[in-house]
Amino acid sequence: ALYGSCGGRLQSAPGSETQAVVEVYRAAPGSTVTAVGVFSDCLYVVKSHLSLVSKLACAELPIFRGPHTESWNFIRVRAKRYGPLKVSKVKGHITIHEVESGQQSSFMRAGNTLADLYAKDGARLEFISEEDADEFDRRDSMVWLIQARALAILPVALAAKPPPEMLV
Repeated sequence: ALYGSCGGRLQSAPGSETQAVVEVYRAAPGSTVTAVGVFSDCLYVVKSHLSLVSKLACAELPIFRGPHTESWNFIRVRAKRYGPLKVSKVKGHITIHEVESGQQSSFMRAGNTLADLYAKDGARLEFISEEDADEFDRRDSMVWLIQARALAILPVALAAKPPPEMLV
């Protein structure tokens, strides 16, 4: 199994589950990506992926804005180019009783249990102090301001004619 820290100030279940989908898109050879299935117990990931997939046919696929922006925009580009993965919801914390009664499969129980164990191990890899977390938040806010400014001036910059010295 492959696991690790997701980086960033906080390790969160939705962030980790989103990053897991990114890693599957990265690992799957382009032409075979549509044959790959991902199971997630995180409804946020399943619904967000479904929403993104429903918009793939749009001529101008909108840029994702919100939590885990970089991850979702990576997924957006890969899914548009190679086709989408099949992301399905699996119940979290499946009990032995649910398996024995036929409500859930032992395969899904084992997979979800291992995923949870690896997620906990990965989250422990990157603990940061409150002081470092505050500095991270400060710098992250600055980056968002810079990105917003760059996006605001981009249309104007693209429409402008280049200076004569650049036409050589």
